[in-house]
Amino acid sequence: MAAIYFYLKFCEREQYARDFVQGRLWMNPLEYFKKLENGDASDGRRDPYEAPDAWYQPSQLGSVTYGDIEIRPTDLAGPVVVQPAHLNTINLLSLYAGTSGKFEIITVDTFQAFKAHMQVPERCLTMGSFAVFVHHVRDFTSRIIKTVRRENFALEAGPVTYFDPTRFSGTMEKPAFSKRDDFAWQREHRFALNRNVSSPEPYVLDVGSLADICTIVDPVEFNKTIRFGLPGFH
Repeated sequence: MAAIYFYLKFCEREQYARDFVQGRLWMNPLEYFKKLENGDASDGRRDPYEAPDAWYQPSQLGSVTYGDIEIRPTDLAGPVVVQPAHLNTINLLSLYAGTSGKFEIITVDTFQAFKAHMQVPERCLTMGSFAVFVHHVRDFTSRIIKTVRRENFALEAGPVTYFDPTRFSGTMEKPAFSKRDDFAWQREHRFALNRNVSSPEPYVLDVGSLADICTIVDPVEFNKTIRFGLPGFH
């Protein structure tokens, strides 16, 4: 499993970043990201194919008949996507995760590649002019878990897995944590909160002040500032 060094939460407004540091974690329902307007697509938040339960390529399907009309797989414009409605009401906290990725072991030969991997993709800057740097990942997670248990909610957390929508065909093991590889630049880690509600509504999870483990940073300067002081490497 990849090591997580830090999280980044990109925010459109400074007040949103301040709220995060105060521990007021805004979580939109999954349905919100499905229904964002086309004009909001550039920052990577809009995804009408959120949480696919299954993704079938036409070549894997049989024909469909309606009376005398036959629809052959070759007539389909694209894959058949199945999305479970019950996931629309879960609330999501989405963070950029600075992880070790494929670098399980770092050597002299791979260190420069590792440093390049740890750079935050420039495209992430479209997600907000402000960012919160979570520099104590374990404490951050434990505070969320503690609050969720107190409120008697259900929580699932983990990295998003990205798939090739032109090649993959089949069912998803974790629909809420599966996205097309168009979004792979986000390197997303999700906290999916199930409050057992019937309608999709935003929710603020109040975990208490995070000022001791979070810092508001300038996302433009982040890559220039972060350093990796691993033993034996410079």
